[in-house]
Amino acid sequence: LVSPCRSKNNHERSTDLSDLTEINPEIEEVQLPKTSGNITLSWERGPLNVAIQTTYQSKQSVDEIELVRGLYGNSPLYGSAGFFDEVYIHDINASYEIDKAVTVYGGINNIADEEPYSTQTAWPVGPRGRTIFLGVSYTMQ
Repeated sequence: LVSPCRSKNNHERSTDLSDLTEINPEIEEVQLPKTSGNITLSWERGPLNVAIQTTYQSKQSVDEIELVRGLYGNSPLYGSAGFFDEVYIHDINASYEIDKAVTVYGGINNIADEEPYSTQTAWPVGPRGRTIFLGVSYTMQ
């Protein structure tokens, strides 16, 4: 549980609501962005559904944030070069209900073909890059 309570350093947050002096210095490390979110827009008209989703993640460090920022009295190892830039990941999908039993669907994940961070195999996107999918679902009645 991460509390919204912050210390004097903007990137540190308390992890224990009963002891706000305990600080989690890991905010902004890889896989723990300071800010992230999803926006989905969808449209439906009869049997047709279309949706577009964007995922946002703020900058994240290449290594332990303590090394990047030089916390705890150490000199910064990487400085500002120790961060991956913010990232936007876009997906689109659609489905068409032919009848109550058969639906055709498809889409594109990671439209911009973002790559995983150089120190990761599958973050913030999968290792395959852009993926296109198409399928049919059948429901027995």
